[in-house]
Amino acid sequence: MAPIEQNYLKLKKIEKGNPSPAFSLQNKEGVNITLDELKGQLIYIDVWATWCKPCMAEMPYLKTLEKHFEKEEITFVSICINDQKKNWLSVITEKEGIQLFASDPNDPFIDSYAITGIPRFILLDREGVIIDAYAKRPSDKNLIPEIESFL
Repeated sequence: MAPIEQNYLKLKKIEKGNPSPAFSLQNKEGVNITLDELKGQLIYIDVWATWCKPCMAEMPYLKTLEKHFEKEEITFVSICINDQKKNWLSVITEKEGIQLFASDPNDPFIDSYAITGIPRFILLDREGVIIDAYAKRPSDKNLIPEIESFL
C-alpha cells in the first residue's frame, strides 16, 4: 500500500464518531493510565511538549478552561510527547488535570492520532468516541460553548 493510502486510512480512523484509539501512558508516579479508566466523562486531551512555544502559550488558557469546568463531568488530560522526562516533570507542577508522558516518539497513541505537529487538542465523549480529533485550542473563545453543548 502506498504511504498516502496508509495515511488516508489512519485519518479515516480518527474521524468524528469513531472510537478513540486506546492508550496507556504513565503519569508522574509511573502509573499507567488508560483511556478505559477515563471513560464516563468528556475528555479533553492536550498534546504538548515543553520546548513548544505555542503549547506553553496555551497553558494559561487551559488552566482557565479547567477552572471554568471544575464542577462539570469533564476530564482534562495533558500528554507530553517528544520531550525529556526531566523537562516534563519540571513543568507539570504548574499544570492541573491528568498529566501523562509518552516517552517513546513512536508511541502508538501518537501514531494512531497521526500527530505530526503540536499543540494538538482532542475531544472525546463519555464513551471514548471521537467528537473532534482536531479540537479547538483553549484560547479559542468558541471552545467553551462547544464543550458545554456536550455536557
